[in-house]
Amino acid sequence: MSDKRIAIVTGAGQGIGRETSVVLAREGFTVVCVDMNGAAAQETATLVNGIAAPAMDVRDEAAVAALASIPSREVLLSQLLGVMLAPVSGFARGLAALAAKKSEGAPAAAEAAAEEAPAA
Repeated sequence: MSDKRIAIVTGAGQGIGRETSVVLAREGFTVVCVDMNGAAAQETATLVNGIAAPAMDVRDEAAVAALASIPSREVLLSQLLGVMLAPVSGFARGLAALAAKKSEGAPAAAEAAAEEAPAA
């Protein structure tokens, strides 16, 4: 296990939360950016080379409990990365289906594969 520390910053999308994320990243933390505005959390995560959690309202007790119940840094990161990679894998399957259609000249097979790919 890495000795790198992890910080979950709420309100990371702007203001004090964003600045806190910057300082923590500078100090060597892996920063998980949480905000009600998912796009703003993603902007901060990009700025600090961190990870954006899905948009979350910290007043939602169930959402906070779910985040707090994650047992380890590795599980937390794998769950958050899984959320981020899901649309990419669907996109990749769609591209593979198009490539198959082009190379094989089998439109029916490619269309079936594209239909199986989840929407991004």
